[in-house]
Amino acid sequence: MGGARRRPAGQPAPLAHRWHAGDAEARAIFPTLPQVNFPKVLNELQLRDHSVEPPIESIAYPVFVQATDADGNALGGIHHPMVDAPLATHTGWSLRASGYGEGDLFTIQGSMIPFATTEAERHRAGDPRPSVEARYGSRDVWATRLAAATDRQVAERLLLPEDGDRLLAAARESWDVYQAL
Repeated sequence: MGGARRRPAGQPAPLAHRWHAGDAEARAIFPTLPQVNFPKVLNELQLRDHSVEPPIESIAYPVFVQATDADGNALGGIHHPMVDAPLATHTGWSLRASGYGEGDLFTIQGSMIPFATTEAERHRAGDPRPSVEARYGSRDVWATRLAAATDRQVAERLLLPEDGDRLLAAARESWDVYQAL
């Protein structure tokens, strides 16, 4: 009988897709953005042996985070229409400010790091992500792309029609959809 090969202890199971990354890989693929730091540490847990008192900590669980595209937005999963027609990088993490445990993870809220409005602004800042101007050219082009993403999610029943209507109404009024919502 041919036996299945066992995975060595402590080695994570292979991932079926490339939507997740370990700490080193996530850090390497996240774009280098001006005045933005990648978290120094991810929430790590260790296996505990509770057969003894006090419990003994053992090897660390492998921690995976979502892999990102060139903009720093998560790959895979269900995207909000604002990630399919982005005006910013949206992260699942936020870091503490200077004087408040600087660099440590801050709560469970993510961050929004806006794209530069123009290419000139992008070059001055040293931002590797294309500007809003380069991506869309006009608010109408962006709003059309946002509408397509919104309509797709409504059709797939991932977004309520009234929420889609509210998002698109805000997009018609202003680039600053986040404030309008």
